[in-house]
Amino acid sequence: MATHRKVLGLRKDGWEFEIDIILAALSFDNKVYVISSSMDISEKMQFCDFMK
Repeated sequence: MATHRKVLGLRKDGWEFEIDIILAALSFDNKVYVISSSMDISEKMQFCDFMK
């Protein structure tokens, strides 16, 4: 089962942006691996706020 979080990222210029992070564990050949995905979702969140 994957873990899903929204967090704030910080660019070098001090600008904060929202990030969507997903972590999932995978077992293969008696080893556990972690798969991660991260995406800048600031434009998506701005659009959602605009539509409200």
